[in-house]
Amino acid sequence: MPIIDVSLIEGRSRERKAALIAELTDAAERVLEVPRASIRVLLREIPAEHWGIGGTAAGSKAARETPVPGPSKRPRAKNEASRKRSR
Repeated sequence: MPIIDVSLIEGRSRERKAALIAELTDAAERVLEVPRASIRVLLREIPAEHWGIGGTAAGSKAARETPVPGPSKRPRAKNEASRKRSR
């Protein structure tokens, strides 16, 4: 039974959390080839003041002013690119 444990800063809507659970379940079912009913997703919502970013609490002004790095610019592995084309 796969268990997907996600920690995130609190504050997202019920709809967004439901969408995240559905998408993670879909991915686990497809990639792990396990029955959907066996997949568990746990969302742990952490208060911003309990989440450190760059040495400061996420809810602090310093953390809000710290730039967040964007997606990696590394080239995709060959198997990742071919998987995208086969969909």
